[in-house]
Amino acid sequence: SVGMPNPKWISIKNVNDSQIRQFCGDFEHPLIVKPLNSSGSRGVSHVENFSQLSGAIYEAQKNTNLNEILIEEFKFGTEYTVDFMVNNSLLTIFVITEKAKSNITTKTVSSVLRTLDPMTETGKKLQVFVEKITNIFSIKTGIFHLEAIVQND
Repeated sequence: SVGMPNPKWISIKNVNDSQIRQFCGDFEHPLIVKPLNSSGSRGVSHVENFSQLSGAIYEAQKNTNLNEILIEEFKFGTEYTVDFMVNNSLLTIFVITEKAKSNITTKTVSSVLRTLDPMTETGKKLQVFVEKITNIFSIKTGIFHLEAIVQND
């Protein structure tokens, strides 16, 4: 860990139900199950309890060619994306987008996207967060897309 908050997670491949229960035994519910290499929320499931876990794993495995999936604790809060560039260690944020999730898709797909004013309190906190990440990983140059959950606490 580099001191940045994140949910508990595991990456698994080719395991049975009892092994999954062992791996996830100390995780808080709900969980998110997703393919390791998919996009657009394909194969992503929001799981409320262990009885839903096998079906979610099957769905995730159908949507990956690596046969590896990620299981992580679901974090409640508002999801944001930050698109930014670092050039010679100078950070430029292009846009911060707030993502409202659809209840129809088990809270995994955005139904509304809103551009966030970077001068709001949340916008400023996200900018500080991005600055910390670029410093921790010594990022000097590149274009990036970061996704973050901002919790009320």
